[in-house]
Amino acid sequence: MDYRAWSFATMTPLTTGVKEPEAAGAIAWLLFNAYLETGEERYRMGAEWAMEFLNGRTTNPSYELQLPYGVYAAAKMNATIGTQYDVEKMLNWCFTIGPLRQWGAIVGTWGGYDVSGLIGESISNEYAFVMNGYQQAGALVPMCRYDDRFTRAIGKWVLNVANASRLFYPNYLPPENQDSEEWSFQYDPNSYIAHEALREELFGKSPYATGDAIGGGWAQTNLGLYGSSHVGYLAGILDTTDVSGVLKLDMLKTDFFRDAAYPTYLLYNPHVTAQNVSIDVGNDPVDLYDAVSNTFLQTGVSGAVSLAISADEALQLVLAPAGGVVSFHFDEMRIDGVTVDYRSGQSVTNYPPRIKALAVAKSDIFIGETIPVYCAADDRDGDTPIFNWSATAGQLSGSGATVNWTAPDSAGTAQITCIVSDGNGGADTSAVIVSVTDNRLPQISALSATPEIIDVAETAQLTCLATDPDGDSLSYSWSAAGGTFSGSGAAVEWTAPAMPGFYMIVCTVSDGKVQVSDSVAVTAGRLVGQYGFSGNAADESGFGNNGIVSGAILTDDRFGNPSSAYFFDGSDDQIRVPLHPSLNFSEAITVAFWLQKSSFTGAEEFPISHGSWQNRWKVSIIPDKKLRWTINTDAGIYDLDTPAAIAENTLYFVAATFGDGQMKIFLNGQEANAASRNGNISATNLDLTIGQMVPGNTQYGFRGVLDDVRI
Repeated sequence: MDYRAWSFATMTPLTTGVKEPEAAGAIAWLLFNAYLETGEERYRMGAEWAMEFLNGRTTNPSYELQLPYGVYAAAKMNATIGTQYDVEKMLNWCFTIGPLRQWGAIVGTWGGYDVSGLIGESISNEYAFVMNGYQQAGALVPMCRYDDRFTRAIGKWVLNVANASRLFYPNYLPPENQDSEEWSFQYDPNSYIAHEALREELFGKSPYATGDAIGGGWAQTNLGLYGSSHVGYLAGILDTTDVSGVLKLDMLKTDFFRDAAYPTYLLYNPHVTAQNVSIDVGNDPVDLYDAVSNTFLQTGVSGAVSLAISADEALQLVLAPAGGVVSFHFDEMRIDGVTVDYRSGQSVTNYPPRIKALAVAKSDIFIGETIPVYCAADDRDGDTPIFNWSATAGQLSGSGATVNWTAPDSAGTAQITCIVSDGNGGADTSAVIVSVTDNRLPQISALSATPEIIDVAETAQLTCLATDPDGDSLSYSWSAAGGTFSGSGAAVEWTAPAMPGFYMIVCTVSDGKVQVSDSVAVTAGRLVGQYGFSGNAADESGFGNNGIVSGAILTDDRFGNPSSAYFFDGSDDQIRVPLHPSLNFSEAITVAFWLQKSSFTGAEEFPISHGSWQNRWKVSIIPDKKLRWTINTDAGIYDLDTPAAIAENTLYFVAATFGDGQMKIFLNGQEANAASRNGNISATNLDLTIGQMVPGNTQYGFRGVLDDVRI
C-alpha cells in the first residue's frame, strides 16, 4: 500500500512519484462501503487489509486529503464489525504536521486574521487549501457517531475551520490581499467562488488569497470552481443556532452508506460559560439522548426545546422516538432496534471472538485430494481462540487455525464449518462451500502465435500445448472475431482479415466432459496508434486505442485547419491512451509526430511517453533543448539525442525508431543520430501519455503544439 496510487482496474500500483500511504485509508473506506452495499465478504477483507496497513504505521502518512476518510472508516469498522483500530492515533495524524509534505492543521493568526483550523502545508510560509478543510469536515463529523470520544474536539475544530474558510472568498479580504479579485468583484459580487488557497504571506501582504494555477501557467485565475464546490459538504452539515458561536452539525448528512439512524446533531459550546441553546425538534414527541454523556437529557418533548451546554463542552444529540424500547448489544445502545450510541458505557464482561476470514486453498477439488483450510480470528479481550472444525463430507485432520481437509471419493459439494470460541461463552461461526469433482480440467501449458505481429491478410502459425491429468483424449476448437483458420487439432494456421486490429484467438480444449480455454493475441497491421487530432483524439489506426483528452486545447494545425492539433500548457494537460496489449509490443517501434515548442521551462519536457525511461520508452526535450529518444529494454536503457537544439515556435517533424539492432532519431526527414542497440522493449502496465511523462506526474509536462502522432 506504500505507493503513489493503486489501480483497481488492473490491480497494480503506481510506483513512480511521491508515495501517498494515506490512500490506504481511502481504499478501506471504498471497500468497506462496497461491503455494506453488496454484502460480499471479499470487500470487507480488502478493507481490513488496507486498514491494517494504515493502523500498523508508526509515522504520520498524511499527504493531503485521503487520511480523514481512513479515520472515518476505522471508527465505523470498530463500531460495526468489532475491529480494534487505533482511531486516536489516526485522528491526531489528520491535524499534526506529518513528514511527507508537512501537511496538517494550521493554528494562529495571519496578519491579524484568525486562521486556526485551516488545513494545508505548515511550512515556513504556510499554505492552506479551501477544499481540504471542507472534505475533512465531511469525513470527521460522521466519524464521531461511531467514536464519541472525539465529539468535543471535532466540534471545536469545525467551528474554527468554518470561521477561517471565509478568507478564501474575495469579499472577506482587502483587494490587495488577493490575486483574482477584479474578476470576482465584477462577475461574482456575492463571492460564491473561492480562491484555491491562502498563503500566510505573499507580496508583503498577510494573509494572501491565491492558488497554484496562475503561477503554474495552467489557468488565468486562482479562483476555483472545483475547490469551491466542496463547500457543499460543509453547508450540508452546518447550521447556526440562536447562540452565537454554537453551531448545529448534522452528523448524518455525510455518513454515507449508513444503517438506519435517528436525527443526530453535534453541538459545541465555545464560550467560557454555560449556554442555553434552542433547538426545534419537530412536532412529534421525541426523547433527547446525549451519546457523549450516555444520558437522556429530556423525554417526550416537541417543538422548540432549550438545552443547556456546559462551557467548552459538546453534546451528541439524538432525537429518538418518545418512549422507545431501549436495548443493548454489548456496548451498543439501541432504541426500537435502531442504534443511537455505539459506546454507551455499558459494562461488558466478555466480547466474543471474531472470525476475520475462512478460506480454502482452492474451491474446486478432485476426489480424494487434500487441501489446507485457514481460519483467521482475533479476540478483543485477548482470550486465546479455540477452533472447532466440522465438515458435511470428507475428512478433517489437524487442529488450530489451519487444518487439512481430504475430499470424499465421490463428486458433489461439502460445507466446511469453523466455530471459534473463547472459553468464556463467546463464539463466532463461519462456513465455506467447496466443490468436489471426479473429472479434472484439461491443462493448457502454452498457447503461441508465430509471429505475433503480421500485416493484414498475412498468416500466423498457432500452437496449443495441452494435457489431461486424467489421461482423457483431447479435442481442440479455434475461434476469433475475424480472419480464417486452416487445419485442425493442436496446430493450425490463421489468416488475418483485411481490417487492421488486435485479434484475440481463442483455443478451447475439451476432454468430452469439461473444457478449458485460453487466448493469444495477434496484431494485424503495424500502425497501432494514429492520432490526426481532427477535433478529437480518436485513434484512426483501426485498433481503437482512443485518447482521453484532459486539459489540452484544440488549435490550428500546420496547414491552418482549425481544431486540428492540440496545445498543451506544460502543466497538467495530457492525452491519455489507456493501456492495451497492442501497445505493449516488444521487437521494434517507430514513433512519429509534428511538434512546435512554446517557451522553454528549463526542465525536461515529455511530448510523448509510454512508461517513460523507467518502464518502456519516451521522447523528451532535455534542458539543453535537444530531443532525447529513450528505450527501456531487457538489455539496458538507451538514450539517443539530436546533436542540435530545437528552437521555440518552430515546426518540426520528429520520428524515432528502434529495431533490427539500430536506434535512430530523425528531424524533418533527416537522420539526426543513430546507434547500434539490441534488446526487446520492456512492457509496462502504465497508460501511454501525450504531453506528460506518466499518468499523474505533472512535473515534466510539454508546453507547445503536437499533431499527427503515429505509433
